[in-house]
Amino acid sequence: HPAGLALVLYEADWNVFRPAAARGFSSEALGSFQLQPGDHLVSWLKVNRQPLEVDPSSGVFRYLSEAEQRMLLALGVEVCLPLVSMNRLLGVLLVGRGSQRERGLFSALAAQAALAIENALLKQQQTERLRQMYRAERLATAGQLASGVAHEIRNPLTAIRSTIQLLAGDARADEGRRELLQDVVAEVDRINQIITQLLSFSR
Repeated sequence: HPAGLALVLYEADWNVFRPAAARGFSSEALGSFQLQPGDHLVSWLKVNRQPLEVDPSSGVFRYLSEAEQRMLLALGVEVCLPLVSMNRLLGVLLVGRGSQRERGLFSALAAQAALAIENALLKQQQTERLRQMYRAERLATAGQLASGVAHEIRNPLTAIRSTIQLLAGDARADEGRRELLQDVVAEVDRINQIITQLLSFSR
């Protein structure tokens, strides 16, 4: 029967290696599988860049932490293939038991898989950069629009304020009218303050 395969990829946002796809492994056992960048298995694969045989009698296997050993044995992993591209460990291909005939094929495909993953990551980064650039352009346009609107409102407000102050200073105006006009001036000043904040935001 086909050997179990699991693709474990590095997730930069969480700084952890986690399974991204799998076939032939217990989903329950694989669900708790994860590696930290500083773990022994990751360090060994980064440095050696060659398959790691899961053989309890080997010195390399004994180099792994007890937790890593238990995890690999519980899953039934036979070999761990590093996926390296541009001097980075992008992930690990876990190959299950019974894969002796297919192991050469998996090893040959590991380099191609790493290149494909690297290209996919670069494409994803490029798409994210473009999205951020378009968002920045939209924000810049919105800022320019807000600035223009603020200036268009501020200019007539200045004229309104001057006229109201002139009316409030009229000696013939009664006290009630003066108070009312002073309230209007205060409201104009409040609108002017909001416009100042809007201009500050648009900058």
